[in-house]
Amino acid sequence: LEIVIQAFYTGAEWALIAVGFGFIARTTNIFHLALGALFSVGGYSVYLLSVRNGLPIPLGIVVGAVLAGLIGSVIDRFIYQPVTGLYGQRKVNHLAPFVTSLGILIVIQNVIQVWFGASPLYVQPPNLGVTEIGQSRVLTWNLLKAAISLAACGLFAFWLSRTRTGASAVALGQSAEGASVVGVSETSVRFQIFFATGVLAGLGGGLAILSHPTLPGDGFPIVLYGALISLIMPKAGIMTWWLASVGAAFIYAQSIASIGGGWQDTILQSVLMGAVVVSRILIPWIQRRAKLRASVVTVAPAMADGKQAGG
Repeated sequence: LEIVIQAFYTGAEWALIAVGFGFIARTTNIFHLALGALFSVGGYSVYLLSVRNGLPIPLGIVVGAVLAGLIGSVIDRFIYQPVTGLYGQRKVNHLAPFVTSLGILIVIQNVIQVWFGASPLYVQPPNLGVTEIGQSRVLTWNLLKAAISLAACGLFAFWLSRTRTGASAVALGQSAEGASVVGVSETSVRFQIFFATGVLAGLGGGLAILSHPTLPGDGFPIVLYGALISLIMPKAGIMTWWLASVGAAFIYAQSIASIGGGWQDTILQSVLMGAVVVSRILIPWIQRRAKLRASVVTVAPAMADGKQAGG
């Protein structure tokens, strides 16, 4: 039970990046690894505003998330769009935006490290007491963190399903050229979706630094987990990605409890990579083979009937 509870509040941090990464990949075909840097921006903003300047922690979380969202939109407008192009000018080289995103991640994390140092930083969370669940005792703040993450992803899903921008973003992911025909402004839609996903990543960083010591480079492994989770199920819904992140965190926590010794990252990465291979390579190969056999079974009797009729 303790491992399950830990998986929920740890996976809640990862889910915010997994949802953002998966949606950006679905709509723009960009592997937005810079979300890992925005995760760090959100966390260190909370530290800067709350610890060094004495502002209330909730205000620090909100400001950090909004700042991460704005940086995400700026990254897309002035870095990604010149690399990828828009509509008819869209460029087909998918490696360029990937390398660009990785470079942005490295630069922002290095800037944070130069500014704040390489030591882990931590912000004392609100004292909300302890909650008993069965025979386990868990900090109420950790439960609240999971609830905040779930609510944020729920609001993001509601925004996508109930607003014109959300519908335009989905249409953009299906066909950028088709979306342009019906009057969708790709520049405007991309600004909003990069802002929204940046807010999610920044919120994840703000929740993380209130739960455990955080390093400037912590965003990289988390965005890696989020990327693999979203690649396993590229067409999944927001809540499915959230639950998948909790499942990945369960594997992580179970590895610590069972093996320990720092093997948890290797185990989780191996499991996620194996799942990506199965879902993106093995299963499609099996489906193609099944369709080929079905077509052979269907065509062979028809050819035999044709020969008999000809005879």
